[in-house]
Parts: sequence; C-alpha cells; structure tokens
Amino acid sequence: MKNKIAIIGAGYMASEYLKVLIDKKNIEVVGIVGKSRKNLRKIQKIKKIKIFKSIKELYKITKPHGVICAVNEIFTKKVLKDLTRFKWKILCEKPIGINYSEAIKINNFKNKKNIYLALNRDFFSSTLVLKKLLVKDNNPRIVEILDQEVPKLSTSNKIRIKNWMYCNSIHLVNYIKLLGRGKIKKITNFGSIKKNMIFSKIIFSSGDIFFYRALWDRPGPWSLTVSTKKNFYILKPLEDLKILNIKKKETIFSRPIVDSKYKPGLYIMISNFINALNNKSHQLKQIKDNTQLMKLIKDIYNV
Repeated sequence: MKNKIAIIGAGYMASEYLKVLIDKKNIEVVGIVGKSRKNLRKIQKIKKIKIFKSIKELYKITKPHGVICAVNEIFTKKVLKDLTRFKWKILCEKPIGINYSEAIKINNFKNKKNIYLALNRDFFSSTLVLKKLLVKDNNPRIVEILDQEVPKLSTSNKIRIKNWMYCNSIHLVNYIKLLGRGKIKKITNFGSIKKNMIFSKIIFSSGDIFFYRALWDRPGPWSLTVSTKKNFYILKPLEDLKILNIKKKETIFSRPIVDSKYKPGLYIMISNFINALNNKSHQLKQIKDNTQLMKLIKDIYNV
C-alpha cells in the first residue's frame, strides 16, 4: 500500500519536496493547497497534482496519511492550527514558529505529538557520517560553527527580518543540539547584530565546547569543524565532509547521489517520515525539540 501524502505551500521548498515525493515508489502525492495561484498552476502543469482550495477539502476528499507543511514562517502557526484538527502526521518546515514566543504557543497545540520537525541538515550524508564516526570517539569535542546572515537580501518582510535568527540561523544553531553531549552548563555571549557579529561559547556537561560565530550583513561561508584528540572534521560546505587525522592524513567522503539529485538531506528525511507514517523507527525530531532549539537561539542572540 502506498503512503498518501499532501503538500501545504507552493513555494520553493514545496517544489523541492515534490521532486523527492514523485520519485519515491511507495508514495502517492494526493493534493496540494497553496496561497500563490501562479505557483500552484506551475506545479500542477509540471507534476499533474490536484489543487484544493482548503486544508479541510483536501483532507475530506483524499484522507492523506501525512502532510508536509512548507509555508512561510509567518504563516506556520496559523496553518498548523488548521492541520492539527485532522488525523494525519505532519512534517513541518523549520522553524516551527516565527520566534520563541510563538514556538511555545504551538507547543501547546492539540495533537502536537503528530508534528515532526523538518531539519534536513540532520539528514545530510555528511552529517550522518560525522555522527557515526564521532560515536567511536569519546574524547571531548571542540566545535566551531560559522554562520553568516544578510536578511535583507533574502526577504523584504520586516517581521521576518526582525526574527531572522530564528528563520535562518536555526540551520547552524541546530548543530549545537545535534552534536553536543550532555546538558548545556553555560552560555557566554559576546557581540551583537548591531556590531555585525554574534559570538557565543557554549559549554556542555560532557566537556564539549562549542564556539558559535554569526557574521551579519557581511560575507562569509557557512562551515562547521569538530576537533577531537584523534581527528579534525571539516564540513565546508556543510554538505561535504573532510577529515584530517593527527598525522595530517586527509580523508574525503564523496557526496552520494541522493544529496546531488535532490536538495541535500530531503530524500533521507522523507524516508524517515515514511517510517513515522508506518509507526516504524525513525530519527525525526518532534515539537518539543523545536521549542528547545528556539530557546537556545533566544539565549545565544539575547532576544
């Protein structure tokens, strides 16, 4: 039996999800609801997917097992409120809420256990290999994360610009929660967005230390490095993994086809969502994880 999945949203991410969904043999895309009629017609012309006027109509007619919420962060709360009225599982694009305050409200929604957080970088092949290799290394980790944001180049919406640390820095801050062991003991912050730089030192109970730097309104690449006593791991760009050992011998992991043909991480993440739909083991995070992540962003940025 095929898993019936629907899409809410008609923007860039919706089309990226559709590339994966349509290629997967065990999925039937039963419909889409979106705000932009122009985008919907474009998607329908290419993918031949049925368009519905409302979430209620979509659910009533097609009864999907799962739905992917890929809407602008400004509308996430409103759309999720409608989605949680029905009996399906939801994969929601990050962040779930425009800021921490809104994330708390969403965390109190009915049927919140059916909401999964779409963190595709958790499912980059580079990230998965890094996590697997680090399991074998018990030494304390020194992790450096370089973020870079120029919000006005990405959006003209004042609400999104004001909350851009939640909307986009979540991609990099998530690695702190993903790779840090134990509980966060202390966060020390330096700088500010007004000074064009956020610099935070995060110490975990395990002894792991994270240095998070975010350059604002100035150029710089996204990157992540992990130092242990045995190896130095480099994700630059994040989709690629390179390792230097103590003898300076270099190992490079090739990017697999699923992270080249599709937006990186989406194919494996969708596979995990299918497992969730069938009550099988999966690695997706849930709504409580989103709230914790949004709180960490709030603490780092002092907002």
